[in-house]
Amino acid sequence: MEQRAKSAKVLGKNTHLARRMAKKEILSVYHLDSVPLSENESLANYGIQLAFFSVVNPVIAEEIYREKVASQWTDEGFWGDRYNYYDQNWVWFGIALYVNNPKSPGSLRN
Repeated sequence: MEQRAKSAKVLGKNTHLARRMAKKEILSVYHLDSVPLSENESLANYGIQLAFFSVVNPVIAEEIYREKVASQWTDEGFWGDRYNYYDQNWVWFGIALYVNNPKSPGSLRN
């Protein structure tokens, strides 16, 4: 839990994001003041956050990868909906940064 507190501190005193982190969910759309504008989770957003947390908090990056990203891999070789262009690209970008960060548990450099 200390790692989550550290990440919450990095993100500032943002109660909406801190609440979402505690629930282990990142929603697809937020207002500028971080109030959620949607109740849907987004695979593309998890790809982006995977890259962010691989630098800020590798423990959370590992959780995101394991629970939100890897679980969406299909036997056809796609992440979630094969026709969702943004999900496919952002997840690949996030994974590329995640596995190339030496501090990340998923690093290929270890």
